[in-house]
Amino acid sequence: MARRAGFFDAYRRRGKNTVFIAGPYEFLADSPYGHEERGTVPPSPPPAEGRRALLAHSLLRIDAGWLSPKAANWMKVSAGKIPPGYHIVNTDTISRVIDTALGKVGIVFFPQGTAPGKAPTREQEHKALAAGRALRGKTALLLGVSPWGLVGEKKFLPGAQGIFDCILGGGEGVAFAHSLAQETPGVLWLRPDGKGRAVNILEILQAPQQSLSPGKRRQSGGPPQWVEDVTFRASLVFLDPSVPSDPAMRRIIGDPATDN
Repeated sequence: MARRAGFFDAYRRRGKNTVFIAGPYEFLADSPYGHEERGTVPPSPPPAEGRRALLAHSLLRIDAGWLSPKAANWMKVSAGKIPPGYHIVNTDTISRVIDTALGKVGIVFFPQGTAPGKAPTREQEHKALAAGRALRGKTALLLGVSPWGLVGEKKFLPGAQGIFDCILGGGEGVAFAHSLAQETPGVLWLRPDGKGRAVNILEILQAPQQSLSPGKRRQSGGPPQWVEDVTFRASLVFLDPSVPSDPAMRRIIGDPATDN
């Protein structure tokens, strides 16, 4: 966590053009989220960890964060509240708009699937698409924040084409800097690594072309919305010992060199 904070702090100093979005399952109460179905539900982390998490995540100054009901309840019981910038996402989508130098950036937090970290129901997919359509014509960039795992997100991409510009993934599956499928050139897909080991960095070099009209997919054969090193750069940055830690965060959680 301390290395992550140092990384965020360095980017925060770059100015108001930077937006920090926290994806699903950032808290100890969510991990390991795959154990429940195997009948080995771990006990809730101790209250002291909740209080420390509140201080740490408050220091991160997240602009918009996805928070599970399970983690939210743990934070409220342990620390009395949730960190600023986070939104509790239950069975419905939550939409937010942030003003940036690019213009208005829309964010749709997707609801948790039937099992944490895994694919959604068809109804939940429809809710996410409807929320995206509602913001499509009002924003310069539209992001979806997903807890659905690699398999569920990949299945969702064709329907997202022409609505969402970018899907920030979460849940089960591998991490990668970005993916642009030939069938869905208008949807940039990013996935972070688990347990805070790495973060995705997306640099918008040029505002992507807007969809032809709200709710409609881009016509096949049309110009791609995303071109690497022309409209965007994306990277997956691993927070290893080469990334300086933040002194303020170290005072909260200790020396990262001793973390397991």
